[in-house]
Amino acid sequence: MRADADVSGSELTAASGAKATLHTKAFVVDSKELFIGSFNFDPRSANINTELGVIIRSPELAGEFTTAVEKALAAQTFEVFLNEKGKLRWRAIEDGEEVIYKKEPQTTWWQRFKAGFMRILPIRGQL
Repeated sequence: MRADADVSGSELTAASGAKATLHTKAFVVDSKELFIGSFNFDPRSANINTELGVIIRSPELAGEFTTAVEKALAAQTFEVFLNEKGKLRWRAIEDGEEVIYKKEPQTTWWQRFKAGFMRILPIRGQL
């Protein structure tokens, strides 16, 4: 999700000035069923957290949802991909033009440094 995305239902948090949104998961199965919820498909959500979700069996609603998501993706997300040399890149559409970033967009060098440092730590087990 892009930091500058216009997400309905988001609001500025008083503490940091950042936008906060619900962490909804949603997907369509076989163009017939729509899942919407906060549930993560992992043991922690199944056994510890109070997460939930609903399955809606409606090809019409699944189709409307798919259309809305596809329409919003280009303007509100980055596409992450590997270029021909196997390097990580981010693609965006800005002012109707495709833009390719070599560094993670909308991040500072400090944020990228911390993320890179965390990758070398030998973290094992579950939190």
